[in-house]
Amino acid sequence: MKLWHGVALGLAAYAFFFVINAPAAKVLPALEPVLPPVQLQGIDGSVWSGSAMRASTQPVQLDAVRWELRPLALLTGRFEFALQGQLQDRPLQARAGKAWFGRAYLADVQGSVPAQDVLGWVQVRQVGVQGFLDFNLDEVRWTDARIPAIEGVMSWSPASIVTPVDLDFGTARLETQIGDNGATLGKLTTSGSALLVNADVQVDPGGSYRLDAAIRQEGEISDAVANFLSTFAEYRDGVRYFEWSSTL
Repeated sequence: MKLWHGVALGLAAYAFFFVINAPAAKVLPALEPVLPPVQLQGIDGSVWSGSAMRASTQPVQLDAVRWELRPLALLTGRFEFALQGQLQDRPLQARAGKAWFGRAYLADVQGSVPAQDVLGWVQVRQVGVQGFLDFNLDEVRWTDARIPAIEGVMSWSPASIVTPVDLDFGTARLETQIGDNGATLGKLTTSGSALLVNADVQVDPGGSYRLDAAIRQEGEISDAVANFLSTFAEYRDGVRYFEWSSTL
């Protein structure tokens, strides 16, 4: 009996190493049903170590993608890769994988992107912004819903809105966690400008979102900004309270 156990283990190990060293262009299409909704183009190399000219998961596209299998993750029941790529010509790195009996995941996502591109991805057309969004995300969680849940830290600098009115917030920092219902729950704060914001943010998996902000003025602001705040924010005890909800 022990002999057959050894033979079975040896065959399983042989099959496993055969698959991970096989050409990625042959194997990855068969794995698509258990992977996040990603489309790969220009695949080269093996499952263990390879590359793709482009990886697309709507609405985000990565170029010059490379992956390396992380074999130590196998000891904890995970099939995991280290990823590198280019997002809008800026470097991005992450870990991607799948637990043996669990869902696919994306973790330790680090990179930077123009803030205006983020608004374009979520189809917010009426607002124009400047600056870059740097992100260090512990987890990006996919469900059957349209919007993934995100846990981590994002920093926007210089945090500047140019449309529909010029607003300078200095540096904005958003810390998020994933709620029980799969929503992204965040705390937004700003520093380094005449307007200091402290806000609660919620983005639901279906795309609806809500922003509840307290805005304190600590310096001179333009007449246009003052008129905007007096129109859309309620003033109480030296603080303006702004609420906004819509759907992405």
